[in-house]
Amino acid sequence: MSGCDVLQALNDDAGTRDVPCIVLSGDAMPSNIAHALDTGFDDYWIKPIDGWQLLQRLAAALQGAG
Repeated sequence: MSGCDVLQALNDDAGTRDVPCIVLSGDAMPSNIAHALDTGFDDYWIKPIDGWQLLQRLAAALQGAG
């Protein structure tokens, strides 16, 4: 199952459609990032990501979901 398949399944379920969906990938190609965001992902994080940055971005994503 691809990330896009997972996103679609989550969006199809009333219980999970409001959960923020974020890509975490080592692929930093701008076209792939744009495609993921156009598909409906809420954000795109590029690996490696340090722990503090991860916590800050996760907190920001959760605040946006409320």
